[in-house]
Amino acid sequence: MPERADIVLDGWGSDGLGAVAALIDRASPVDRFPLDQLREAVFEDMDFDRALLIAAWANGALAGAIAGVRRGERGHAKLFAVAPEWRRRGIGSRLLGELEDRLGQRGARTCRIFHDAPYYLRPGVDFRLTDMVSMLERRGYEQKHAACNMVVDLTHARLDTSEAEVSLATRGIVIRRLEHGDRDRLAVAAMSPNWRVEVARSFRRAPISTHIALQGDAIVAFATHSVSGPAQFGPMQTDPSLRGLGIGALLLRRCLADLRSAGFPRCDIQWVGPKGFYADHVGARIDRCFWQYEKALAPS
Repeated sequence: MPERADIVLDGWGSDGLGAVAALIDRASPVDRFPLDQLREAVFEDMDFDRALLIAAWANGALAGAIAGVRRGERGHAKLFAVAPEWRRRGIGSRLLGELEDRLGQRGARTCRIFHDAPYYLRPGVDFRLTDMVSMLERRGYEQKHAACNMVVDLTHARLDTSEAEVSLATRGIVIRRLEHGDRDRLAVAAMSPNWRVEVARSFRRAPISTHIALQGDAIVAFATHSVSGPAQFGPMQTDPSLRGLGIGALLLRRCLADLRSAGFPRCDIQWVGPKGFYADHVGARIDRCFWQYEKALAPS
């Protein structure tokens, strides 16, 4: 255990991102984030607030870091890590307490740990992170929901969609990749605001990492990959009136084919809803489970 040290809280910025990434790698055996993924999720978040980036320093070394974001009356800890050798010194509690204070000052009424769509890194706290779970519960956080990720083995998945696309064409449904000229269609597509932001993020990828179904000029279904991280799938949606035609499964397979062509051996399906759908169509299996914690903040 390190010697006694005075802990100093300070801000951090993009120039410290490499050190924060290395800290996360040491702090969690189950989370690994490429620098580009962290940079986009933290610094390109539409609600980015530099004052919500807080670091803890001990003897001149980075001992812990947290990044927050406020979305309306809800605050989130976007990332949170304490170096293993500095645990049980109150560092995590101090970081989280400082973030809670700053979120409250900005009008947030609750604080959630992770699950900060549409620029999230994880849908919740991996249930295996005992130290983090224990600390959160001591600080009054309550588990509100659970979520899971599924994994697809791309080396064996059947991903051909040619016959299904021909069949849908006879019904007036065209399947293709999203294009930059579709921005106006996307703006009026029937999807949640968070999903619209996530799909729009796919315009940054080359090629664009969203596949769509068109009926006339309207986007009636979409599936997206690689916006929340490399080889990660989601979100996806099909117009309820067109479900049962196999559109969702087709778009899913097109996304997975992109990933296999790019050399990825597996795909992580994030924050899964209909588990049976993914299991039946592409052999997905549950891979990770998360607990979603939340706490009410004292009025500022």
